[in-house]
Amino acid sequence: MKKLNSILLSALIIFSLLTSCTEDEPQIKITSFSFDAASVEVIEGTSVNLNDHLTIEGEDASKAEVSFTSDNEEVVTVDGVTLTAVGVGNATIEATETNTNKSATIAVTVIAANIAVTGVSLNEESVALQIGQTFQLAATIAPEDATEKELIWSVEFPSEGKSNETVPSDIATVSEEGLVTAVSPGEVNVVVKTKDGDFTASTSVVISGIPVTGVTLNQNEANLEVGETVQLTATIAPENATEKGVTWSVAFPSASKNNEVAPTDIATVTETGLVTAVSAGSVVVTVTTTDGEFTASASISITNVAVTGVAIGTGTGVIEINGTETIQLNATITPSNAFNQAVSWSVEFTNVGDNMRTNFTLLPEDFATVDQNGAVTGGNPCNACVKVVATVVDGDNTFTASADINIIKVLVTSITLDPASFTIDPDGTQQITATILPVNASPNEKKLYWNVAHVNNLCDVPPVSNYASVDQDGLVTGIAAYSACGGINVTATSENGEGSVVGTANFSVNSILATGIEIYIDGQTITDKKINLLNGSSVTLLVNFTPTTTSNKTLTWTVTDTNGNATMYPAVSVDGGVVTTLLNDESRVTVTNEASGQTDYIDINVVVL
Repeated sequence: MKKLNSILLSALIIFSLLTSCTEDEPQIKITSFSFDAASVEVIEGTSVNLNDHLTIEGEDASKAEVSFTSDNEEVVTVDGVTLTAVGVGNATIEATETNTNKSATIAVTVIAANIAVTGVSLNEESVALQIGQTFQLAATIAPEDATEKELIWSVEFPSEGKSNETVPSDIATVSEEGLVTAVSPGEVNVVVKTKDGDFTASTSVVISGIPVTGVTLNQNEANLEVGETVQLTATIAPENATEKGVTWSVAFPSASKNNEVAPTDIATVTETGLVTAVSAGSVVVTVTTTDGEFTASASISITNVAVTGVAIGTGTGVIEINGTETIQLNATITPSNAFNQAVSWSVEFTNVGDNMRTNFTLLPEDFATVDQNGAVTGGNPCNACVKVVATVVDGDNTFTASADINIIKVLVTSITLDPASFTIDPDGTQQITATILPVNASPNEKKLYWNVAHVNNLCDVPPVSNYASVDQDGLVTGIAAYSACGGINVTATSENGEGSVVGTANFSVNSILATGIEIYIDGQTITDKKINLLNGSSVTLLVNFTPTTTSNKTLTWTVTDTNGNATMYPAVSVDGGVVTTLLNDESRVTVTNEASGQTDYIDINVVVL
């Protein structure tokens, strides 16, 4: 491939060929003749060397004779190899090779030269708006025929009015077309910036809220009984006022101030205007607007609700409780919203009990007591000899209600343990559940005492505590394997005053054999079951059991040669896992679990420094 440099060079080459070639010389060989693109853009007033875009390939590429023509000289002209853009529009340039008549074309589009932006201005320097209003800003770019007219709109705080709590768009927003919308009170600058040149202009936008002109309440007075409520609702004018905050307060009417109580002792009001009657009296509830401090008030008159009666919630009839049981009695005052809800409780003799007072100098509290919450606790057995009395005093009126009480003692008759028989592993547990009959046995009678013992007390074995234990919640824990002499009993005993009632379950503790043992040395790694020891030193061999709950962990230690054969001259001795070196040689120490037969070994090489 070769690019033509100039028409002059082409003419010289053609002249040389004409003077040196004969009539019989063949036509020049050109295999490819084309422009490097189908089209090109040129800015008006600029020039292009066409040779820079023409490609000629072949043996005789250097001999090519090329001429260029334009089909629209109002857009582009050609002078030799130079194309000049003279006007905006489109034209086609054709290149022709004279010897071969090969030709190629390229489309040329001439675009106008860029006219730079020199500034921008807005139609208003400042704008005043209320919340919700809009204003259309118009930007004018200079010069009017500037090429790039794209604008960027933004909202910024004035340099002296920045806020750390809000962003500018919380005050006002601006669209891509310059439409400003007022959002909340404040001051911002709306800024327009040209894409070409970053020229800016700004308009100050001041936004004010819609002021409150007044406030009203949904009612001006209310008559309540203690405990009742009324919802006051404030309506602010105008409806679209910006600041709708209000505060609520309670005060005495100017003519009835009370130095002994506060207004809120008569009535309270929440932040939402809910008024609650607390005690008898008169107050004024006032709402005040945050903006302008406009007020509206409602007079509240409160009266007490009188008691008309009291009843004990269990109804009529005799109430039975165990001698150590506590039951809860509840007094119901009529009406439920009566102001006075104070109830005093007491225990009195009934007609039956009066004889006990006379003949035995006993008190009602010897049979039952009641606290000031109505909780009744039984004492000595008594058949309807006492009654519990609830008393309400309201002004000059006293109201009472009573309930006769039978105090009984219910003894335990049987205890059944579940499971009745079981086995557990050493360190394993089993929760025993006791079923006590009757179900209404007195609480103290239901208290159980748990114990474990040998089934056969004559067995000559160590204490049962060596093998199992039970806590006072009935949780049995295995300690060591045991199944001799019929196993172990767990018992739950109730001392019912008439003789002991006992529940029994029989169990045994499993013997867990090792499935594997492994020698290890604390803090030292054993590699390939072999270690080296200095002559005159010793080491303690330890053993891990699998599983860790293995019952019988008795071990036997032996020393052999490294093939497992007996030797008269072992390199070490072993005593309970403590290895002591004897002479410079190598021996094997083997450990065996007697119960399971599991073994492990380690070879020890005794060396001298």
